Order: sequence, then structure tokens, then C-alpha cells
Amino acid sequence: MTEDFDPLADFKDINEPLQLDHFAEDDASRVLAVTEGLILSVHEARHVTLSSDLRMEREPLLEGLEEIRDRLPEELKTARWMIRERVSFIARTNEEATAIRHKAQQVLTSAQETAKGLVSDHSILAEAVEEANALVRNAEVEAQNIRLNAEDLSLEQLSRLDTMLSSMLREARATASELDKSRATPPPVQGI
Repeated sequence: MTEDFDPLADFKDINEPLQLDHFAEDDASRVLAVTEGLILSVHEARHVTLSSDLRMEREPLLEGLEEIRDRLPEELKTARWMIRERVSFIARTNEEATAIRHKAQQVLTSAQETAKGLVSDHSILAEAVEEANALVRNAEVEAQNIRLNAEDLSLEQLSRLDTMLSSMLREARATASELDKSRATPPPVQGI
């Protein structure tokens, strides 16, 4: 089973992470503009009488939020998919490790029963127990290797995701800072 196992098999169809350049400047500008518009509409919304609740038009708010969602970069969707795949991969490797342990236990039990049934000679019994213990040790080592490989791969994928998301956050902050600097004065807040 060790020769057939490829810890990267489930990830061969994953493309390298996209460069952040494909997240067009106009998309970032538009997302910031729509976000600013939504924030402004919340500030300008009228209060419901005798309440701190606000009264807002539903459709423009939903349209703005949907536009923001549609313009978010593919890396966010890819990141969510990678996390789901990581969880699935670890679950599969844990199931395989459990199956290997179970099989090793069956082999050990079978070897012990066979040894008891066939001979009571100490040397033959000792060899059978030693072989069964070796099988169990080998199975445990194999299960541990599978788990370690899965964890290493998961850590690598999470590190790539962290780098990608950090870069996106820096870019978003820089764009927001530029937008903030470019505005001369904020529009006046209209009556409450």
C-alpha cells in the first residue's frame, strides 16, 4: 500500500496561486467605491420614529453587496476550497491510518491464535509474536508517515494561503489609504 500512496495525488489538479495582478485596479476601485457608497447610505439613513433602528431601501443595499461579492478576487474562493480540501484530505488519511491499524490488529490477533493453536513450542511462538509485533510496528510507522505527510502538505497550503491573503490585505489597505488621501473633505452628514 505504501508504493501506491501519493500524498499529493489529491492536489495535482490545483493550479499555482494566481498573481494578485489579475485583480484589476478598476475592480479594487469599484469595490471601494461601492463600499463607501453603502457606508454613506447607512450614515444618511433615517431613524425609525422612537427607535435607534434605521430605515433603508433594501434593493440598492443588496445590489451594492452583490456587486462587491462579484468583484472579489478568485483567491478568496480558492482559499475556501483549499481549506475544505485540506479537511477532507486529513479525514481520508485518518481513515486510512485507522484501517491500517485495524488490519495490523487483525494480523496480530490471527498470528497469536495461529501460534497458540499450532504449537506450544516457545521458539516458534516467539517468532510468530515477533513477526506480528513487527507488522504492527510497520503499520503504525506507515500510519504515522501518512499523517505527517498530510500535516506537512496542509501546513504548506496554509502558508501559501496566508501569504496570498496577507498580500491582498496589504493591497486593500494601500488602496483604501490612497482613496482616503485623495478625498478633499468628507461629504457632510445630512440630518437625522
